[in-house]
Amino acid sequence: MARRVRVEYPGALYHVITRGNQRQRIFRDDRDREKYLEILSGLKNQFSFCISAYVLILNQQARY
Repeated sequence: MARRVRVEYPGALYHVITRGNQRQRIFRDDRDREKYLEILSGLKNQFSFCISAYVLILNQQARY
């Protein structure tokens, strides 16, 4: 079931989550994580939004 459309308004705060299906890994290694942050930084500059905080957490069952 798809989630509802996000209601957007000026000054709103959003909690954004990226997660692997069935607890699968999203990143293969540190280089992958660094690339993700580079892409996020580029999007932040392009669309001029603020990132108050972020954390990259491994799935509990993931083994690197």
